[in-house]
Amino acid sequence: SDEVHPAHIGHRVVIAVATDQKIIESIAIDIARGSCGMPGLFGGGLAGVFLLAVFSRTVNAAGALAGLVTGSAATLVIVFFTATNFLLYAAVGTCTCVAVGYLVSCITGGETRNLAGLTLATLKDPVDAPH
Repeated sequence: SDEVHPAHIGHRVVIAVATDQKIIESIAIDIARGSCGMPGLFGGGLAGVFLLAVFSRTVNAAGALAGLVTGSAATLVIVFFTATNFLLYAAVGTCTCVAVGYLVSCITGGETRNLAGLTLATLKDPVDAPH
């Protein structure tokens, strides 16, 4: 007969809800990867530049730019050629930027300007008053 037993209706509802929950979880994971992944692609290199500026006296523009470019490139390589978790994208970019930026700055001669009050190491140095 075409009549459906009430117990079978409950099974159909449970299966439909479980399927919808899997779809919702899949969409939520895709949204999280997209929102965390894209800023991580270039945000890591930018964070590395800020860390270089705050914690080092010798970093120059050439080192900061080289660190930013290589940090972003390293992150892109990790994204497209490895199965690394998307939460590590920014860490890879930051570490690469700091290492390459500092190395390039040391090779190119570093910075010689007065950085009093601008870096963590010179925070307590007296700052010259404007004339």
